[in-house]
Amino acid sequence: MSAVFYIERETEEYIYIIDTGIEEKLVREDARNIIAYLRDNHNLGSRRIIYRNRNGHDNEIKHLNGSFMCCGLGHKGIDLPKDSETLLECMEKLKKMREKKD
Repeated sequence: MSAVFYIERETEEYIYIIDTGIEEKLVREDARNIIAYLRDNHNLGSRRIIYRNRNGHDNEIKHLNGSFMCCGLGHKGIDLPKDSETLLECMEKLKKMREKKD
């Protein structure tokens, strides 16, 4: 089973993904597969991977040219834009979906 995520934003500097929480596996636990997917399908290159975890915290999956290094807290040096209304609505829907699973 793989973590389920979606890409919220892509820039020249980073790819920002959201852990949906629909599957048991966390984005953090599936980091190697996520890096491979982004490398093969989204021209990852040296861009940073920032992810929002199920608790609403933004962290980073660190890699070197598409090879997993570690997961780190926060995203030093990356200023994410303010959450859009669409993202806030999506996060609320995901929260409700997770509650139904439990």
